[in-house]
Amino acid sequence: MTTWRGFLDCADGNRSVNVQAALQDMRLRLRRYSEVPEAQEHRERAARITGQVSKLWRLLTTDTLPGEVDQFVDNETRHRGMGAQGAHA
Repeated sequence: MTTWRGFLDCADGNRSVNVQAALQDMRLRLRRYSEVPEAQEHRERAARITGQVSKLWRLLTTDTLPGEVDQFVDNETRHRGMGAQGAHA
């Protein structure tokens, strides 16, 4: 359970497709531990993290004007200290 907790700490706020897939996989694997309260907490937290990313994508792809998604991605990479060059390297 400690490893999954650490993963959730790292995954929170991460929009990577691979991380989102790993969160889904983790939720499925934790089903077999339904009698363990910590496993249920991890499943719920993973669902919240996945839901946050889904809401953001729906917002960006449904309610945006042309160029706004690119601007958002640029701002996010700058905010994380990568800059536009670092995001593609």
